[in-house]
Amino acid sequence: MLTAAEIIGVFMEASLPTSDDERFGEFLAKLAVFVAQQTTGGYKSEREGVDLEFVNGDIHYIVQIKSGPN
Repeated sequence: MLTAAEIIGVFMEASLPTSDDERFGEFLAKLAVFVAQQTTGGYKSEREGVDLEFVNGDIHYIVQIKSGPN
């Protein structure tokens, strides 16, 4: 039988990797936008589900940034 403190500890341990993945994903998205801004004039997209847009040559790139196992 677990105490209330042990149950909370189990939930906290389970949620930490998720929040770390989220922070890492946010960092990668911000880094990608920064690099695109500096190299191609790219910008953070306002479209839902799209993180970044930039034009290189005659091609308009629409990018969704993913991190993690999925």
